[in-house]
Amino acid sequence: MDPLPYIAPLFVLGMLVEGWAVRYSQRSLISGLGCVAIDQITAAWGLLLFIVVYDVAHGVVGILQWPSGSVLHWVVAVVAHDLAYYAFHRASHRVNVLWAAHVVHHHGARYDFTVSLRQGSIATWVSYAFYLPVALVVDAQTFLVVHAAYQVHQFFVHTRLIRRLGPLEWIFATPSHHRVHHGSQRHHIDRNYGGFFIVFDRLFGTFTPEEREPVYGVPGGYDVTRPLFANTYMFLRLIRASARQTSMRARLRLWLGPPEASPQPLSAAAHAPRARARASVRSTWLPLLAGLMGASAVVFARESLPIAWVVVIGLASIVAIEAACASLDGE
Repeated sequence: MDPLPYIAPLFVLGMLVEGWAVRYSQRSLISGLGCVAIDQITAAWGLLLFIVVYDVAHGVVGILQWPSGSVLHWVVAVVAHDLAYYAFHRASHRVNVLWAAHVVHHHGARYDFTVSLRQGSIATWVSYAFYLPVALVVDAQTFLVVHAAYQVHQFFVHTRLIRRLGPLEWIFATPSHHRVHHGSQRHHIDRNYGGFFIVFDRLFGTFTPEEREPVYGVPGGYDVTRPLFANTYMFLRLIRASARQTSMRARLRLWLGPPEASPQPLSAAAHAPRARARASVRSTWLPLLAGLMGASAVVFARESLPIAWVVVIGLASIVAIEAACASLDGE
């Protein structure tokens, strides 16, 4: 069982407290809620399939079997998960096709809990390939618990309200360290990848301390609300750029190379600001709430509903969320 959906009230409470303190941008809140809802819809069966494969892999090639209640088992699980996440996260910033999936998480020009909601739906599926080797040393249920704990931790590092945490800064990935990671200036880019810990960043030379408040977001800015656009536009840019290449080797270099070595439309990873529309309850909040309710049904009731109903509810929810966000984009 994945415990994460049942921890959702903790996230809501955190957002209520932070939102009262800093006043969220309506556009970033709506876009973030849309992104996380679509991510949960598209990943509703993905995690189940992954855990089935993971469990089989652990049974076939698992090299360590732990006694029940072993403390060392949990330590190994947390460290192995964090190393796998570090590899996934670093690759997602250094390989164009993976950056296209991950960039949605970096669009926010303000740094608050709404940024943590912006999860790339394709990136979620990609991450499973990096987590699968953990099956060598950790069983499936332990992995699920650790993965849920990691997601809770990552949610709470996306805030400006917590400044420095003293000696904990040496070991853990704190809000201060992760603020650097979300900076858009040259000395902040591709730094501080850690999930639970900052230890691997220190070991592999990707650590930078927070010295001043970063400028958040992606170079060039981003001002589109729609989640489907955020999840797909960089892939479309890659396809268009590929059409201009003259050889297969050049195309492979484009897709597998780093963003800074690519044409400007890719390395900037941005979209020009567009006219803002004033959100109304009828055009924005009502379809958004309908979409969120549908996403909740897919997440919590998918095992008791016929698969056809899950598909229909999921697609209808995505359409409703896109309609809500498109109204803010003047479309």
